[in-house]
Amino acid sequence: MNLDPLLRPGISLPPGRKITSSEGEGAVQPLWLSNNPISADLFALLRAEHAASGLWPLLLDAPDPHDVDFRP
Repeated sequence: MNLDPLLRPGISLPPGRKITSSEGEGAVQPLWLSNNPISADLFALLRAEHAASGLWPLLLDAPDPHDVDFRP
C-alpha cells in the first residue's frame, strides 16, 4: 500500500517502512515508520493534511532505547 497518493502533490512521506500490526491477522499496515526523525515543519504539514489524507502523524518512542528494530 503506497500512502503517497493520499497526500497532496508535492508532499511525500520520508524514507521508511510500513509496520504490520501484530494483532489479529496482521494484514493491515497501519503505521509508517520513518528511517530518521522528521522535521517539525514536515510534522506540522502532515498534521494539516489530515483532513484531506486521513493520515495522522505520530511521535513515538521505543520502550527500550537499545532496541535495534525500534519497536514503539
